[in-house]
Amino acid sequence: MRIEATGLSCRVGDTLLLRDVGLAFGAGEMVGLIGPNGAGKTTLLRHLAGLAVPAAGTVTYDGQSLRALGRAKLARRLAYLAQDAEAQWPIRVDQLVRLGRLPHRRPLAGESAADLAAVARALAATDCERLAGRRLDTLSGGERMRALLARALAVEAEMLLADEPVAALDPYHQLHTMELLRDVAARGAGVVVVLHDLTLAARFCDRLVLLSGGRVMAAGAPRAVLSDDNLAAAYHIRALHGEAEGADFTLPWQRIDPA
Repeated sequence: MRIEATGLSCRVGDTLLLRDVGLAFGAGEMVGLIGPNGAGKTTLLRHLAGLAVPAAGTVTYDGQSLRALGRAKLARRLAYLAQDAEAQWPIRVDQLVRLGRLPHRRPLAGESAADLAAVARALAATDCERLAGRRLDTLSGGERMRALLARALAVEAEMLLADEPVAALDPYHQLHTMELLRDVAARGAGVVVVLHDLTLAARFCDRLVLLSGGRVMAAGAPRAVLSDDNLAAAYHIRALHGEAEGADFTLPWQRIDPA
């Protein structure tokens, strides 16, 4: 699947949250959305997922509008993990993950062997097998995020949109999740992920999109996007850059007081 945003703008009251954004995301790549708080990352992801109506511009899926494609088909082809995703009832983890297969099931139809296999793969991939019988409301924040990611993965969609999937995770599971997303892209799906950790963004993403003030400040290869000038302008920081085992890293190091 190819998702393309053209001239995308979003307004809430008198505030423009997105300003004339033009971007495209395709199969087999992992793209990181980065930027300071309030830059428009979550707003952009919601528009890409078809969950918000733009004030101006369009979002298309393989050249089709959401109206032409239909929400049922989009639900099978695109999976979305929200930043504040949660379940409002005491559901078991395995039951939650099985909800990811609903777009593939006919009304009133039971689970197929393919559904059960997809759920098993998602639980294993996210290190949630031992949590399968636990209620979601008994989990830690990090465990809950992994379970919700498993639900998204169970869709086995062509495109995965994930909003800060590593924010609540310990270092081991941060790396595990980024490796998992990298593997999803390597198998041919597209991945768009919102990140605040610049080192994880530099190491794992094929390209980055830096948002600031609702606009695209920079887009391209991680090393180019994470330049000193871009980081100073967007984040008001100075960073340390380096390379380890063939991968780049960027460490926020010093604040720069805005002029």
